[in-house]
Amino acid sequence: MKQNKWVNFFLGDIKAASIMFREEMYNHACFHAHQAAEKALKGFLEENKVNPPKEHDLIDLTKRCQKIDNYFSNILSKVDFLNQFYIPSRYPTAFIGSTSTGMPSKNQAEKALGYAKEITDFCLDAIRQKAAEKEEKKEGHAENRQDKNNDIDWIEDIRRKIAENENKPRPKMNEQDRGFDR
Repeated sequence: MKQNKWVNFFLGDIKAASIMFREEMYNHACFHAHQAAEKALKGFLEENKVNPPKEHDLIDLTKRCQKIDNYFSNILSKVDFLNQFYIPSRYPTAFIGSTSTGMPSKNQAEKALGYAKEITDFCLDAIRQKAAEKEEKKEGHAENRQDKNNDIDWIEDIRRKIAENENKPRPKMNEQDRGFDR
């Protein structure tokens, strides 16, 4: 089974968020929590053959996932909470993980980390389930191909036997042998 390239990235972000929280760097913990959720959602999209958009809006990403699997509606309130922590780091005046009301508190960071773990677990389960379905389908196709190949082999055997029999000299039958004994 092929590994989804997003999985290692979002697991790394969850780990980074946990480390930042432990080190009391709450803005960084929130930023990485957002990143983990974003990458998990994009991983689900890619697993379902949808090119993930180059955006950071968790609500939009979740709605895209919801079009594939309606259960994603269950995480909308959590992604809404996390969505506040993405501030593009290209702005020198914006602190990573800050919100419109300032730097996140310990409680906000703890909540963000908890939600991010729930979202990434949810997405990981959905990715694994989809990958397993693909694998089953692939194996099913392989079995179907094998069955078709067996059918083709069987048909070819009959054709070969018919051809061999057609080339054999046949004894001449008299009319009585043919059922014309009137």
